[in-house]
This record gives sequence, structure tokens and C-alpha cells, in this order.
Amino acid sequence: MANIISIQILTDGPRNTTVKLAGILDTADVGVSDLVSPAALQPIDAYGSLATRLIIDKISYNIEAGLAVNLFWDATSDDLIASLVSSGDDLEFKKFGGVYCPESAGTTGKIQYSTQGWSASAVLAFNVVLELRKSRPGLT
Repeated sequence: MANIISIQILTDGPRNTTVKLAGILDTADVGVSDLVSPAALQPIDAYGSLATRLIIDKISYNIEAGLAVNLFWDATSDDLIASLVSSGDDLEFKKFGGVYCPESAGTTGKIQYSTQGWSASAVLAFNVVLELRKSRPGLT
């Protein structure tokens, strides 16, 4: 068998989007891969303007013991957002304005992921849901 990874855009409006990442690992860990790009989402206005950045309002996840799902902001040297471990939790950031990209050198606006902890003959599963707000310079 091979790893099964699914990325779904659950909602995609002019201001907010929700993305679900689900996976079953039975072969190897997943290296750093794109999860969502603001340029691939619906425009933020009637003129067709696209977001250039995403703001994380909430992360919900359920990850099997022994596995970690790492989230990154894509940049020349990727910036770690979170290392998610254990079963079922919600990280709420909206009250604090959300989690913003630190705008490091080479920032693309994309959110990426990887996994770590898979071991030979293991079958490990995970689900991660990101509630995001679209942004671009001058818009928060």
C-alpha cells in the first residue's frame, strides 16, 4: 500500500476559507509539502483580487499517538507554525487576532505541512482542519 493524503477546501468565500488535511501513513513520513496557497483560492473582492497571505484563526486536529504533523509558513527557511501531537484538540487564535506569517525572507504566503514519527510496519492516521482568513497588504 502507499500513504494516502487528502486535502479538501471545505469553504472558500471572499474573506474566509477552511481547509482539511487528512492522511493515513503506512509507508513513510511526508516531507514538507504544500497544504494551501492563497493564490489558489477564490478572489477577495468583485475585481478578482487574490489574497497574498493567510491568517490562522483556528486549528483543530486529531493525530494518532507517536505521530506529529508540523505546519510551516513557506519561506526560504520555512517558519514553524505548530507541531501538532496527540489526539483531538482545538487551538483558537481569533481572540488574539490570529496567527500571522512572520514575513521572513522568501515568504510565499503558502502554508505547508510535514509529518514525523512514522515507524516501520505502523499505520498512523491524522486529521487537521485550519480555519483561515485571507489577507493582503492593507487588508487584515
